[in-house]
Amino acid sequence: MMDTKEKLLLNRLNKKYGNRYGIASFKIRLLNDVLTEKERTALDDMHKVGSAYLSKLSLGVEHFGQVQWIKHKARSYLDYNCEIMIIDSGYIIAFFLENAEVFLDRYLEDNSQTLNICIINRTQRKCIQTYLNEHDIEFCERDI
Repeated sequence: MMDTKEKLLLNRLNKKYGNRYGIASFKIRLLNDVLTEKERTALDDMHKVGSAYLSKLSLGVEHFGQVQWIKHKARSYLDYNCEIMIIDSGYIIAFFLENAEVFLDRYLEDNSQTLNICIINRTQRKCIQTYLNEHDIEFCERDI
């Protein structure tokens, strides 16, 4: 049985992704109910202190440049013919895309303070994440 807080969060996520351009259809699932052991391990590994990253961008770069860098890194993981999953507020949002560019623009606009994005693509068997640290935006990729 869901409490009021969970219902409000699910309602917020439904509104957020239901109104987002570029998504053909989506489902919201509990994080622990969906992830495989390899996916959990990959996500945990990316969050470890000192985890290896593929590349990073200085926070000294203007915001527009940061967004363009993240879009460039994430674009190749957003296939149109397979289900893509992102993590938001402890839930998995699974969806099929109509337009990756529009999706990235809107997602990064909504998350402009953190610029964090975590994408799981089971077809490519990859998990990627961008996140802010003290001086940089880091990009990590793990096989799943």
